[in-house]
Amino acid sequence: MRIFDREILKSTPPRPNRKVLRALTRGFSLVELLVVISIIGILAAILIPSIGFIRSAAQSSHCAANLRNMQVANQLYAAQNNNKYLSGVSFDEDKNVANAWLVNSEYFSLLTNRTYERGWGEWQNDLLCPTTRAMGSPEWNILGANYGISYWLFRDELGLPTWGQENSSWAIPAHLIENPSKTVAFADSTDWLLKALDGYSYEDEQKNGYNSSGYLAFRHNGKAHAVHFDGSVSVYTTADMANPKIREQFTLSSD
Repeated sequence: MRIFDREILKSTPPRPNRKVLRALTRGFSLVELLVVISIIGILAAILIPSIGFIRSAAQSSHCAANLRNMQVANQLYAAQNNNKYLSGVSFDEDKNVANAWLVNSEYFSLLTNRTYERGWGEWQNDLLCPTTRAMGSPEWNILGANYGISYWLFRDELGLPTWGQENSSWAIPAHLIENPSKTVAFADSTDWLLKALDGYSYEDEQKNGYNSSGYLAFRHNGKAHAVHFDGSVSVYTTADMANPKIREQFTLSSD
């Protein structure tokens, strides 16, 4: 009988502590829930701006890389075309645009190693500025709503033909660019010809998307990218455009 009692005692589980049971079965109090929610809110307030900053930085880097690659392709183009940079635009005998840099098949092939088979100025999204409002628009998903060539700003200094002159071309001999590290070739722009540097003009793209006036586009948190003829990329703010020395980088007068 003693042996039986001992076996029974061995197989009988211990009775749980009542305090432990209460701790395991009770829910969260209101105070505890409020503390958890507050902690989550604080963490979100810290992380969300950081995520936005990282995203903006990635977009800015992507845009700068696009511009750098565009000028490298321009340098390759010059090497294969009697040391003349890509023609900004050319006109036929009827004074119509016969070709433009953003639809130049040879240049496109040098840049992408692909054949240009798209519509007028329609480039793949990976070649466009990721922050432009024109990105993905069925009407203005074109390179011309993303980047502009700078020749218009110093066409008189170069002695380029007037706009619409028959059988003319805006090709630039490389030796005329005397200071390639301080002369802008391409930049963030609202049109394929960069024409205006004033920061206030850019607001139109923010409201309406594509704008053919050729504004320098400060679309990266108030900053615009530009690549020089030597392939280096600079970042400009609207305040920079009030500085004559900086504005000279968009002409041939910089020293």
